[in-house]
This record gives sequence, C-alpha cells and structure tokens, in this order.
Amino acid sequence: MSFEQRIAQRSAGVYADFLIPHLTPETDILDVGCGPGTISLGLAHHVRSLIGVDFEDDFDDARAYAEALGIGNVEFRVGDVYRLDLPDDTFDACLAHSMLETLERPVDGLREIRRVLKPGGVVGVASVEYGGLILAGPDEPILRRFYAIREELWQREWGLDPHRGRALRGLLHEAGFERVAASTMYLSYGTREGVRSFGLG
Repeated sequence: MSFEQRIAQRSAGVYADFLIPHLTPETDILDVGCGPGTISLGLAHHVRSLIGVDFEDDFDDARAYAEALGIGNVEFRVGDVYRLDLPDDTFDACLAHSMLETLERPVDGLREIRRVLKPGGVVGVASVEYGGLILAGPDEPILRRFYAIREELWQREWGLDPHRGRALRGLLHEAGFERVAASTMYLSYGTREGVRSFGLG
C-alpha cells in the first residue's frame, strides 16, 4: 500500500474529526504517538505548526510526502511521552490517537502532555475499546476467536490495554484536565480492502 493510500485510509478528517473544530490557523499542535504521520499531515492543513512525536523513527514517507506537496509547517521527532523534549506551555493543542492504550502509566503520559500545553490548551485523545467490537459475516466464529486471541496477546504479551477507551474521562481528570467531554464513534470496515487493512493493523 502506498503512503498516499495510507493517508486516505487513515485521514485526519475521520480519525481526528473531534479535534479539528478546536483548531485555527494560529494553532501550534503536538501529535504524540503520531506513528508514520498520516493523521499529522492531514491536521497540518488546519494549523500554523505541527510537531509529531513517536517512539520509533518511521517518518521517512511522511517527510518525503510533506516535501513533495510543500507542506512546510510539520516536523517529526523521535520522543518519549513520559519525557517530552519540549518546553512548558508550548502548544495550543495536542492529539494522542491510539497511544494511551500502549502505556503502562497513562496518567503520567497525560501529565507530561499537560505540561507542554499552554493554559487553556485542548487535548484530543482517542483510544480503542475492544468491548465495542462488532463482528459479523460467514466466518464470525473464527473472527471472534481471532480477536479473543489478539486481545489476550495485547494484555499478556505486549502489556497493552484493549479497553482503555472506556477509562479516558477518568484518566484525563486524574491527570489534571478539568473540562472533559467524551464521545464515541464507530468505524465501519465495509469493503474487502478495509477489512483486510483492519485485520492486519
């Protein structure tokens, strides 16, 4: 799959739609756990500047794409959410998509995000919630078994939390965020390509 296809499949308009209304052309935003930068590049069109940070250096495609399209307001860095190499009160907004479920200490990660946000800044957090997974089709029993095994691997082998989504409001309050609003969205993988991508993701 090309990087352009990955951007189309994992666009900011779908995966960060809850944050976009809070962004302006004067916004400086941090994208923590940005992965390969597909959502970051979509957000860049809405803001003054964007810094994407991830634990792994997987930014070559995003950097090449940004250069080819003249997207000059993005920067990608390797970093650790527990120790962001950034000054206090730097950003107007932060996105943390599909990142908190990977952390052993999510409240510590959120406190570090809060440190680099300006007073009154906004954070948009999204986490998977496997309790809401809806599976159907001719191979449903096999799919259910597959995801039961995958969930067990998440928890036992990788130390991830496939149910972090249900805890987000409490985690944000514990980290010191005051006005917390929660919402839920379902993504439907209704094509052969979408199902394949979700299964491999």
